[in-house]
Amino acid sequence: MKRAPKDNSETAGTAGSPAVCVERHFIIPGDPIGKPRQTQRDKWAKRPCVMMYRAWADHARACAGDLPDNPLSVDLLAYFEFPESYSKKQRAALAGRPHRVKPDADNIIKCIDALFKNDSMIADASCAKRWDDGQGARLEVLIQFSP
Repeated sequence: MKRAPKDNSETAGTAGSPAVCVERHFIIPGDPIGKPRQTQRDKWAKRPCVMMYRAWADHARACAGDLPDNPLSVDLLAYFEFPESYSKKQRAALAGRPHRVKPDADNIIKCIDALFKNDSMIADASCAKRWDDGQGARLEVLIQFSP
């Protein structure tokens, strides 16, 4: 999940020595979820999808630990478990391959809101979805921070 700098704004340093971005990699175990569309009513109504997201967000913050306040880019790699109805043959054929069903990748990216108070500082975000590769459902997160 390493990424090369895309422009000089990420590598601006002094006298030709590029500034080094600090990276943080961590794993959030369990099925990644997409952020639900929330309304004002969700402040007092207990919709199941919102309550599940809030529980996942608490779990994600616990897995991330203390993060700096200056995120620059986020790369996500989401792994999903197979439905119980899939045969062993189907599971073997799909292991590690692209996951093309819900939740949408853009909704998984929105879950990063749970980690930062000011996520508008993130200039670049990407997400890839895969079927379980034998290590279990999880969300692998790589965050680069401004120097």
